[in-house]
Amino acid sequence: MKKRLHLPLLVLIMALATNVAAQDNAEPQISKNKQKQKQNTGLFHLELEWREGLTLSEHYTDKYTSTTQTRSDNDFAGSHALQANILFNLPTRSARETGVGQWTVGVGAGLHRVSSNNSLPVYLTMRYRPFLRQVPSVFAYADLGLSVLGKEHIYDNPSRGEGKVEGLDKSYDSSSFCYGPFGALGIGYQHMFKRHFGVSVKLGMHLQQFRRQVGVHYAEDDQPTIWDNADGTQSEYYNWHIDDIFYSKMLIHSLQLGVGVMF
Repeated sequence: MKKRLHLPLLVLIMALATNVAAQDNAEPQISKNKQKQKQNTGLFHLELEWREGLTLSEHYTDKYTSTTQTRSDNDFAGSHALQANILFNLPTRSARETGVGQWTVGVGAGLHRVSSNNSLPVYLTMRYRPFLRQVPSVFAYADLGLSVLGKEHIYDNPSRGEGKVEGLDKSYDSSSFCYGPFGALGIGYQHMFKRHFGVSVKLGMHLQQFRRQVGVHYAEDDQPTIWDNADGTQSEYYNWHIDDIFYSKMLIHSLQLGVGVMF
């Protein structure tokens, strides 16, 4: 009789011990999930980012010419960018369950210098985490915007006369800003130490167009100017005049690495 009671009692004790051990093991996991949720559920974030770029190609086009140069043709200058982004984590179901939003949208502005061309772009930015449950820190990003505060310039050749175009600056100043659309596409990694403090790293392709240049096309006068020579003969001379004014475009393709601090 005692032996029959010992077996059920032993099974009951083992079951209770297993249940207690399972609860002990679950507590750290629950605490970890709560901590993760606390650190990542902030709806708004401010990101300050610095980007360094390697120019891969430049494509120049205007009304009369079109040329493309790659790194094998020319040793391009690098690119630098300082950007500020205001980010909003969309409160989707995945954000409530995991503590990390699958979609993030925002706006940004920056100071860019790409291959000796300056710009001040404003843009929309978007981030998507395709592996939210497995690797929530990895995201794909896209930026799309337009540079503002541009200044028009005129490329003039003094050897072809002193043509003057009203309303345009004849000098070329590489330090001024220029117009043009730009976009970026790549992947990134984000790690939040606290709810409103973390770091991010990005690697992506960058396309930017600069449209500040104003070109000038010269042509000879239709009617020649007659010169009287000292020996009594005459010579015909054709003056140059401004025949056309046109805009040129420079499209620059570069690879960029960015490092940011998030608040």
